[in-house]
Amino acid sequence: MSLNLRKAKVFDIQRGSMVDGPGVRTTVFFHGCEMRCQWCHNPEGFVVPSNYGFSEFKVKDYSIKELIEIVSEDIPFYGEDGGVTCSGGECMLQSDFLLSFLKECKKNGINTAVDTSGCVQFETFMKVLPCTDLFLYDIKCISPELHEKFTGVNNIRILSNLRGLFSMGANVIIRIPLVPGFNANEEEFVKIKEFLSEFHPKAVEILPYHTLGCAKYEKLGLQCVNFEVPDDETVDKYKEILGLR
Repeated sequence: MSLNLRKAKVFDIQRGSMVDGPGVRTTVFFHGCEMRCQWCHNPEGFVVPSNYGFSEFKVKDYSIKELIEIVSEDIPFYGEDGGVTCSGGECMLQSDFLLSFLKECKKNGINTAVDTSGCVQFETFMKVLPCTDLFLYDIKCISPELHEKFTGVNNIRILSNLRGLFSMGANVIIRIPLVPGFNANEEEFVKIKEFLSEFHPKAVEILPYHTLGCAKYEKLGLQCVNFEVPDDETVDKYKEILGLR
């Protein structure tokens, strides 16, 4: 299929990102997500486009050619470590387009990362793995009931997929949101540490909850769940449990 004909729904493209993988990156935010994490700071990534009433929340159809032209402009800034990160929403839900886009990135010498919740069929990981240099993989908690209560789905498939990725030798950075009232307790973090002890991720990162996305909920007519923002002492405590200090 022509690179102009295949399209994907994208709600944002962030250039010069320093938080979506190593180095300087261009992050493409794909629309659509099956999870409803109560602390999500990108609600525009799962609201249906017809509900948008504000110009800053737009879902646009991009062809592979259009996206490649955009990210290629940033190649001089990537250096040895940077590149393109496909995020969302959940970019893996548009897997056919994602695969073609990742292939084109590799043809152009661009490092590729996939930021995922892991809530997809494992066959999707098998599909994109050959063209993905790095996975940024969310682990929110280990207890299935707790995960379902706060995200809308349990995490059985998510944890199984992660095991599968490691068994195939994938390069993975684990990212753990730290959300008081959800997973910010010693018992859950000990479970996370025990689960990860059988693997060898490239890195493990804690992402403290923040309120930067709260204003979006109001603009979109959604109710925002307010969690406590963890202070530095709290973040350090959970880093120590994971052995990150």
